[in-house]
Amino acid sequence: AEGSAGRIQAGDRMPLVPPADNFGRLNYAWRAQVFGEADPAFAAEAASLGLPLDVFPWSMAAYRAGLRQGAAYVLRPDGHVGLASPRQEATRLRAY
Repeated sequence: AEGSAGRIQAGDRMPLVPPADNFGRLNYAWRAQVFGEADPAFAAEAASLGLPLDVFPWSMAAYRAGLRQGAAYVLRPDGHVGLASPRQEATRLRAY
């Protein structure tokens, strides 16, 4: 696990952000989540890796949960954060 974005550090359990239902999409698989707008290069890299990318609108609930607008969070199947990056960097995603 590596990185931090907002108050979320790698290894933390990803907070539930209502009404986004960001936990309902885990399905016991790796996935990435962004709250705000997805960077096209990051989205393309996630797709090339076969990593599902969930994009949720930025909200006060996300802010209160400690997330950072536009940050990238890669979630492990157990709902914990494997990678937290304040910016959506395709190269960092690939390296992770």
